[in-house]
Amino acid sequence: ESDDLLTASFFWHGHVLPLFTEDAISAAFPTTSTRVLERSDGRRGGLYAALLGLLLRLNVRVAGDDGAEIARRTREVLEQFERNEEQQKFVLAVFERLDERVAHEEGLFDDVQLTLLTEVAQSGVHTLESVAGNDLCERAMRTLLESYIGARPPREWSALFK
Repeated sequence: ESDDLLTASFFWHGHVLPLFTEDAISAAFPTTSTRVLERSDGRRGGLYAALLGLLLRLNVRVAGDDGAEIARRTREVLEQFERNEEQQKFVLAVFERLDERVAHEEGLFDDVQLTLLTEVAQSGVHTLESVAGNDLCERAMRTLLESYIGARPPREWSALFK
């Protein structure tokens, strides 16, 4: 969507660059890289690319210009999402709200381990599974979870999603 990452000082680091190469992405993230994120304004794009951009923006705040650390932290979360397709589906449903919030609140995750995102996604999956089959309950629960992501501090999400 933008060239911001291309001009970032960490982009050309040997550990970060493979996160952007098609062969490496296809090999390491075959499921996440094929999921399509549909935004409310009609734009469509890959979940992997959207998650990568979000995670890099968050990790650069914590790791600065340390390309190896940025890549390690980013890959850790991407790999966790890759291992769980249900978490991928959940994050597809809430990604736009999450991305919007991160864009407007720069320091939102500064004191939080980003693996919290996969923990919250797993809790969200379990919560939605508990109301599966009842469309009204599913919509209400999804709306509630999205409102937590939109308004509450990330440290509270795990407790709220249980």
